[in-house]
Amino acid sequence: GRRAELMDLALNQPVGGKYGIGNTCLWETVTGYGVAASARRLLELQGRDLTKTRVVLQGFGIVGGAAAHYMAQAGLKIVGITDAAGGLFSDRGLSAAEVDGLLADRTGNSLPIDVHEEEARELRERIWDTEADVFVAAAASGLLNDVALDRLEKSGVSMIVSAANHPFWAECPGDTRLEREGDSRFAVVADVIAGCGTAHAFACQSAVDTILSPTAVIESVEQTVSDALHEAANRVGSTERGLLAGALEVALERCDGQPGAGQQPVHV
Repeated sequence: GRRAELMDLALNQPVGGKYGIGNTCLWETVTGYGVAASARRLLELQGRDLTKTRVVLQGFGIVGGAAAHYMAQAGLKIVGITDAAGGLFSDRGLSAAEVDGLLADRTGNSLPIDVHEEEARELRERIWDTEADVFVAAAASGLLNDVALDRLEKSGVSMIVSAANHPFWAECPGDTRLEREGDSRFAVVADVIAGCGTAHAFACQSAVDTILSPTAVIESVEQTVSDALHEAANRVGSTERGLLAGALEVALERCDGQPGAGQQPVHV
């Protein structure tokens, strides 16, 4: 009972300071932070300039909205956001202030826009063909199919960040054809890395008898994401291809109780 009480108090703390987003609490921000941190870290490993990196983001809910905030804060150029309501696009890139304005005016998990259904559908489709370097899949599972991958590649996307659980379409449970296809054509950040924020927050808090600060948890998420990406890249010898397979191999070993070389416990 005490553990459950601590977990509730910790995850519902407001996040202030440099990590704060309005009046949001830890559980509303930590997963989106991990998504942004994973994209930023992989770009750094690739030696790319964040301020020249164009990002399109599918989904503007709790995870997608927070990810947009932290990515804009880091200087990445968010040139497109879509969700169920439609989409917004800016070739110059949305500023951090503009992203925060959208978050403040958001209705539920939807962009603050008012368009009819046909226009909304056209806007949602536009994301696949918008010139970009990074695609953040923060909407529903299974939306990345053959056609989507072809269109993303044609638009210049070289990195896919899996903010949604299992964003690749599958014909049946266990079908990994599209995951393998995507892994051979893009630098894919696995969902178990990009979306680990809330699970990691639970893990951190369950290990101690005091309430952890949001800053401590968020910084632990960043370190964990960074370490995981580095290990996946080292396993496959590349920061451009095969990262999804490398990350899932690491995860399966962890589940089987076989920690990888150099794995260290997280201290918060």
